[in-house]
Amino acid sequence: MRINTPAAIPTSFALATLLSFSAVAQADEKEAFALEPGAPMTTDADSTLHWDKPEQFKGVTRVVLPEYSIEFLTDNSASAVNGNVSVAMRWQLVGVGPTEFQTITDAAYSNLQQALTAAGFEVVSAETMQAHPAYSKMQAQGKPSGTATDSGISMAPSGMVVMPLGTISQREDSGAGVLGGLKALKTIGTVASAISGGFDTNEMALGLDATVLQLHIAVEFSTVGAKRGFLQKMSGEAEVSGTAKPSIAAGSTSLRFFTPAQKAEQLLLAQPLLLPTDTFTSTEEATSAATRAGNVAGALLRFGAGISGSSEVAEYVVTAEPEQYKLRMIDGLSQLNAAIVAKLVEAR
Repeated sequence: MRINTPAAIPTSFALATLLSFSAVAQADEKEAFALEPGAPMTTDADSTLHWDKPEQFKGVTRVVLPEYSIEFLTDNSASAVNGNVSVAMRWQLVGVGPTEFQTITDAAYSNLQQALTAAGFEVVSAETMQAHPAYSKMQAQGKPSGTATDSGISMAPSGMVVMPLGTISQREDSGAGVLGGLKALKTIGTVASAISGGFDTNEMALGLDATVLQLHIAVEFSTVGAKRGFLQKMSGEAEVSGTAKPSIAAGSTSLRFFTPAQKAEQLLLAQPLLLPTDTFTSTEEATSAATRAGNVAGALLRFGAGISGSSEVAEYVVTAEPEQYKLRMIDGLSQLNAAIVAKLVEAR
């Protein structure tokens, strides 16, 4: 089993009595929004961002950005079971790591500040923000940039930390699904429950007379999922499919804000933002010798015991060249920033 395909070609892994690979498009592909490389902002990119109450941002002219994080997902897997048949697929990103992720995060954070300033917002300086007592309290709640998560690495700008609710795993652990605590903004109007940092965020908003902006981003490298449903069950086949897919993840990317007047809301990315396929240099099947041996041993054991059914695991590696990866990621995040600022200007 070996493939060496362009990054955008999906792979399907189905197992009944045999293993097959085919180019089957992911169901959510049509919902993604493709970003054009090198564009200052792809036309209509701001249409991928949604909020319930944009009026909450009305009148805002002064902002501060004490919280900003990007979770770079580097490990992705899925499995499916159908009777005595089981199949699993794992994808890993290689070639880049914390050094590149830090460069990208620093550039994206600086770009957001510049975009806000260019749009006419007064951005509280880093010196003023860091001198405020609430900033130290908020930072004490976080974890260092480069902290490993369940499926990747979470980064903050140099000198800052990853705050609570700053990673996908933390949001899932909060018990409110993928968005986790972010959903609190839809029903709770007070800072204590709506935004990480609680009363410290309120203290900063009031003390600096500025709206606090908190942006959390998730960057995907692949999409993997199991095929389910009645027809799938009746087929007697277990199937998982995946594709190398560089994108800014929907649902897990959100800007939250809190105003001195204690108005809170979130601006949510509702569609994935696809980055160019040349973000990665190659995608290939790379099932390890140990995994292959396990697949064979499992089959022999079942055969010897007279047990019907099958079980297989496949592994895939997506490779990124550092300079090209940084170029595409910084460009894509700059376009996200531009779309966010366009929404804020519209609401202001």
